[in-house]
Amino acid sequence: MPSRTTHILLFIGILSVHVGCSEHPDVRVPDARPSDWAYVQRTWPSGKWNREAYREAYAQAERLATASKRGLAIGEWEIAGPTNIGGRISDIEFDPQCPDIVYAGAATGGVFKSEDAGHTWRPVFDGHAIVNVGDIGISESHPDVLFIGTGEANGGANNIQGGGVFKSIDGGETWSFSGLENSAAIGRIVIHPTDPDLVYVAAVGSYFNLSPDRGVFRSIDGGASWERVLAISDSTGAIDLMMNHDDPSILYAAAWQRLRRPDYAILEGPQSGLYRTQNGGDTWEELGPENGLPNPKTQNVGRIGLAISRSHPNVAFAHYTNGFDYLGLFKTSDGGETWVDFDPDNHIRNLFTGSTPGFSWFFAQVRVSPVDTNSVYVMDVEFAHTRDGGESWRVNAGTSVLHVDHHALAFHPENPEYIVEGNDGGVNISQDGGANWIKVNGLPITQLYEVAIDPRFPEQIYGGSQDNQNVWTQSGLADDWSTLQLGFGGGGDGFEIIVAYEEPTPGEFYKVVYAQSQLGNLYKSLEGSGQGFQSLKSFLNNTAPSDPRNWSTPIALDPQNRAVLYYGTHRLLRSATRGTTWEVISPQLTDWPGSGGFGTITSIAVSPLSSDTILLGTDDGNVWVTPDLGNTWIDVSYGLPQRWVTRVDFDPRDHSRMYVTYSGLKWDDPLSHVYRTDSFGESWVDVSDNLPDAPVNALAIDPIDPDVVFVGTDVGAFVSFTRGGAWEPLGDNLPAVAVYDLEVHHDPHFVLAGTHGRSIYKLDLSGIVTSSESPSVASEIPAAVTDAYSYPNPFSDRTRLVFRLSEPGNVRAEVFDISGRRVRVLHQGSLGAGRHELPWDGRDENGTDAANGVYLYRIWAAPGSEAAAGRMVMVR
Repeated sequence: MPSRTTHILLFIGILSVHVGCSEHPDVRVPDARPSDWAYVQRTWPSGKWNREAYREAYAQAERLATASKRGLAIGEWEIAGPTNIGGRISDIEFDPQCPDIVYAGAATGGVFKSEDAGHTWRPVFDGHAIVNVGDIGISESHPDVLFIGTGEANGGANNIQGGGVFKSIDGGETWSFSGLENSAAIGRIVIHPTDPDLVYVAAVGSYFNLSPDRGVFRSIDGGASWERVLAISDSTGAIDLMMNHDDPSILYAAAWQRLRRPDYAILEGPQSGLYRTQNGGDTWEELGPENGLPNPKTQNVGRIGLAISRSHPNVAFAHYTNGFDYLGLFKTSDGGETWVDFDPDNHIRNLFTGSTPGFSWFFAQVRVSPVDTNSVYVMDVEFAHTRDGGESWRVNAGTSVLHVDHHALAFHPENPEYIVEGNDGGVNISQDGGANWIKVNGLPITQLYEVAIDPRFPEQIYGGSQDNQNVWTQSGLADDWSTLQLGFGGGGDGFEIIVAYEEPTPGEFYKVVYAQSQLGNLYKSLEGSGQGFQSLKSFLNNTAPSDPRNWSTPIALDPQNRAVLYYGTHRLLRSATRGTTWEVISPQLTDWPGSGGFGTITSIAVSPLSSDTILLGTDDGNVWVTPDLGNTWIDVSYGLPQRWVTRVDFDPRDHSRMYVTYSGLKWDDPLSHVYRTDSFGESWVDVSDNLPDAPVNALAIDPIDPDVVFVGTDVGAFVSFTRGGAWEPLGDNLPAVAVYDLEVHHDPHFVLAGTHGRSIYKLDLSGIVTSSESPSVASEIPAAVTDAYSYPNPFSDRTRLVFRLSEPGNVRAEVFDISGRRVRVLHQGSLGAGRHELPWDGRDENGTDAANGVYLYRIWAAPGSEAAAGRMVMVR
């Protein structure tokens, strides 16, 4: 294996040239451009992107689900929301014959169908392993015939590549694979207006590897076979495609030269440009400066968006970018022979200035009204519209309804003033051509990075989301979510959230919420409110002004002292004052130089048994532990993979048992993603076993039975009942979407899965026999626990649990702290019917005095019976 230093040198370049991971010095708000974070995370340290890796992992996940019966018997996931926040939409298409039917493709969330013109939606592609959508094609003559091109074509490096084209012949109810499995990302699908078997696909190809699977493909047999009819190079694909409705043999294709590597990113090049065919794709000609278009040989030309007029098909528009920003909008009125600058006075450029921070290449869309060639829509970060042929423009974004970052727009076939638009905030509808908008709810497509649960009010759930900030629900209802108001600079992406309760006096609590936006911008709610956030940036900068911050900067709370907060740069920072003062308690713990958002700590865990014991992992594969609050740091990375660490955690019963998980795509050999040590890091055991070979993003340990371990991967969620080593699918009804975070709550007992594309799912765990120590049923007659209470309460050194048992049975009684960590098992075994008392001396399993505070007890008889639970307060 190459040395760690060699791999560092391979990645030096990306620290300075990648797009979207550093802040503009003249912009005060966090950089909003797409980050390379997820790409680097999955490909460190080689930069290799194995196009077969996901296909194999999806197949492994499907085989595991088929073989596992217990996984499906665990129960069904239910959507917890948000359904009213939204997420990135990649395409929208109307049924041309039944305009009440509309289809929407979510970037990483599948395909949805509406039967009321876009007001309500249901998923129609969840039975397939690949739910990241590039484009939807619908036949005009046979609208039950649809094609989906998987693989989001928008150029963010966080994209997971697609798995080809799928076809439906029944309006999206069932789908079959239709080839082009190596196309990686698909920008557009067009279908002949009278022949549904004649289909064209614009394939972008892999953003990360050179490959021949890019260009324009044609099928003459309804997708049974494909022929590449426009091939430019192994680094240049087709990003857009349009067809002349009156003469379908005329098509235009936009070529985009684009490639990402660890040390550079190509967003433009001399092979980008506009092509035309007049014989159905048999031959193509390049249109360039001689036709009035930009010259890619002498100026930067990147992504190009296309639109053609339905009413006057000789009229078409091309939205050019220069690789980063808007370059110009060009119009032809003679079928592409000559083009003129449709924005000679730079109205659009002036409207977009300051709002498109170097990533017009992420959008570059244009649409023209099907009945009026003077009505043109230009989609970028902002959304510009002209009704007078470009004489004047108005920007529609920035209203109270319309989210920024625009990718899709479709016109009602019978009323072109009725438009459905898709952006990073979901779907919006206008019935007056874009002057006014309504936001559509009911789409569970939010891309979550992190989730959190309020420990005292578990119906209150929080999430950090892509481009939709930090969101939360007070009611627990899927459609009742709102944005946390972090204040100036708190927009963009939301990340880790911590909900903490402190007890200044026995029985009284106040609530503190910590929330983050990208690149470690940390906020804290005012004590007792959960809202009214203040920025902690200045306090952090007083201690570590130049330390690198990861796109997803880790934070952690000391479970025994909730005023103590930890924050990871390339060093570990500690605050004992809820973030208002900080100290550095480690040296640099990464091997990377530490700049550009990389070379940082990625996960932090504080032992629930000792505040002095802290475990952490880094993005360059290091794992460190300190037993003495940072005075000594022990590198326990020996024998572990040199991959990006995603999570570290302690077993709550024994902090010598630790877990570490890894991201990373398979290169040539299988990759292990989950490890456990039972010896404080002296040696590690690979417990990946039968997990699909896919990046692991999340790990959670069951607070009731720590032998039960959950992981979230790029291909779903899985559970082990034996501390790893044998894995099963976690529940049923979860789409094959990347799970970025998992959180388990003890009472009620449930797990949340934060998905990166389908919002948050919830799985009830209360009916599951999770513990290997759980008693078996002693009698066929169910025993019920009744009349349970603790006395004295509050207590100083001793209390007892008092309850009645209706019938003889096996009983388990446990004590938990307020965070859900099990402190003590008071009884496990058979008891007779009648009244019982179980004493607790205020000590944990190790005989150590527990800290003052609130504790929870739980008593149940036969597995599956209803538990009795309550609260008690210890004051010494």
